[in-house]
Amino acid sequence: MRLLSDTFLLSLALWLGPGVLASPLLREQLDLPDLSQYVPHGSLSGKQLHLGDSASRAIIVGDIHGMYDSLQRLLREVHYNPTKDTLLHVGDISTRGPQYHSVLTFLSSHNISGVRGNNDQAVIEWRAWIEWITRLEKGAGRRWLESLESRWAADRQEPGFEMEVEEWTERQKHKCKKQHRRWWKTIPEGWQLFTDQYNVARALVPKHYEYLRSLPVVLHLPSEHTFIVHGGLLPYDPTRRETSSRQPLARVPHGSSIPALRKSQERAILHDIKHNTDPWVVMNIRSVLNNNTISRSKEEGTPWADIWNRAMGRCGGYGAHDLSRGSDLPCLPSTVVYGHTASRGLDISRWTVGLDTGCVYGRQLTAMVIQTPHQHKASTADDEDEDFPETPASIPFGDSGRARLVSVPCPSQEGEDFMTAQRVLTM
Repeated sequence: MRLLSDTFLLSLALWLGPGVLASPLLREQLDLPDLSQYVPHGSLSGKQLHLGDSASRAIIVGDIHGMYDSLQRLLREVHYNPTKDTLLHVGDISTRGPQYHSVLTFLSSHNISGVRGNNDQAVIEWRAWIEWITRLEKGAGRRWLESLESRWAADRQEPGFEMEVEEWTERQKHKCKKQHRRWWKTIPEGWQLFTDQYNVARALVPKHYEYLRSLPVVLHLPSEHTFIVHGGLLPYDPTRRETSSRQPLARVPHGSSIPALRKSQERAILHDIKHNTDPWVVMNIRSVLNNNTISRSKEEGTPWADIWNRAMGRCGGYGAHDLSRGSDLPCLPSTVVYGHTASRGLDISRWTVGLDTGCVYGRQLTAMVIQTPHQHKASTADDEDEDFPETPASIPFGDSGRARLVSVPCPSQEGEDFMTAQRVLTM
């Protein structure tokens, strides 16, 4: 039973400032919304992946960005069989492209697993904010928002209108009536109305919203010693020595068998490295700067994938204890499959696989197909794989397996709405 009115809660939230929405304790006490709605981790067992069946495969698709026709073309190219194959994605499924509704319908109706990308997260947050604001004060919030949307739509139709949405909203904010100022203050700092993410969030049907909310930030595949993320992960805390006993790869984990040791180590990577517990980092990271801060920059710092591959290259098995000369670490390698970095294209290293090949920019949509039968052995990073020749479409995967890369071309996206989205979006 609610004891406080929406009017009082709104007034209190405005008095405390937009940051109140970032505090779980205050949100709970004041009955304010959790805009982020994070699901930190998900996991699919080997049994759930069906990779013990020689006729089954796991198919991981790069950033889809609302490109439904390209997705279906890719699935035809890999001969996707929904009764036998497990389809997965690396996030950023719902914005920028024109067919996001069809993409979300397909993924949600087929219960496809994956992770949320930074653009998906923005859609989730905008939808949560819209649902909150429109129920306040017996519909007063809804009426304010609908009036604002109507003015934006009408102004855009005026001949010669060239104002960017940021400038338009700032003008509306400054000339609004006094009683409407409080509604503007409910918009969290840094958020921009009427972007592609906002428009998708506004148009979401409940089933699609629930699907997006169900996606975790990290999807762990323990049987494959693999993490699926949108942005990236770090193998150690860069603010500490790589050989510190507090680093998951520099200490022998708990367990009575190699599988148990690996599972414990992989969980520690997710839970004991502070950067990997921050959803923003996992969905947005591209590099680490010289001062050890996380960056979305593509030009500055060291790409996180380079850091990951160097660390995994030091794994010498759980008998390795000589850390003094920068040699082996007591660990076994794990793989990260990710998206988010279309500027680097297909970005393949031994222990990282970047699948964002810029479909929404008219380039390609790519999938990694994990073939079966697929077996693991407790190999170190130095073990040679001599069973398969290296080909452009075939890459090492896991301890001793192979994966196949398949890409299809995507049509270029043109038109005012698309170009406006590209100017507005900085994610």
